[in-house]
Amino acid sequence: MATIVEIKRELNSINKISKITNAMKIIAISKIAKAKKNYLEMVDLMTNIHESVRVLAYHLSTQQLLSNINSNRPTLWILFTSSLGMAGSFNGAILKAFITNYKPGERIIVIGDKGYKFLVRNRLEKYIIKHLNLSNRPTDFFQFKMIGEYIYRMYAKKAIGNVKIQFTHFKSSTSSAPVISQIVPVDVNAIKNSVSNNEKHVALGTFTVDPNAESASRKILTLYLEFSLYAAYIESTLCEHLSRKNAMIEASLNEDIKTTELRMQYNKKRQEKITQEVARLSLSL
Repeated sequence: MATIVEIKRELNSINKISKITNAMKIIAISKIAKAKKNYLEMVDLMTNIHESVRVLAYHLSTQQLLSNINSNRPTLWILFTSSLGMAGSFNGAILKAFITNYKPGERIIVIGDKGYKFLVRNRLEKYIIKHLNLSNRPTDFFQFKMIGEYIYRMYAKKAIGNVKIQFTHFKSSTSSAPVISQIVPVDVNAIKNSVSNNEKHVALGTFTVDPNAESASRKILTLYLEFSLYAAYIESTLCEHLSRKNAMIEASLNEDIKTTELRMQYNKKRQEKITQEVARLSLSL
């Protein structure tokens, strides 16, 4: 059984940990509001970009739409993780889903130190094309712009077969899940089938493309790639903050339960010591 001194030492230790978890919870909560605002704005933006791609589908060839299939070329994965810990199951869930679907030899661009270290531990570093750590800097669209341009060039040259992004999808403030989204090749048939009557009217030639359809397609499709990646980053960031907040809340509850148990043990030990001291004094009279 623990002594009074040992129990008191453990209580002090839990108290210090509680201050850290409370601070991290407050920081996470302060970041969630901005992250959610960014996420909602990105949803609206991606809706507009998808509408532009749908209209393009009526004007361009399969080659121009990056929808031809390079089946004999390796897949390129874009893996979104965090660089910070104490986020509950956020990193563990995304990495477990990735390694389940990944096939040896496929190329990887990894976002976040947790993902990079995981790949190194699993001896996959030779397949990593690029590693980005964005935790210590503001949200940087330029990084995703460069990746989007790289994907466009590599796919147009048939150097890669398809591009999949593995990120965390936001469901609610208490729920998220790892998802895989294929952004290249573009599914032209699905796009055409989703075009509304108004969009069909626009697509049939009521506007002109300047300087030409091919130039416009490159610009719009590059934006589609860039913002698809950036949207996944924004959504994953929101899920990371929510997961960290929920993890800190759960940790605080566990700390409270442990503190209550230790205080009961402390009071019991203290009462026993007082009783023993009173009995000793009574015998000495």
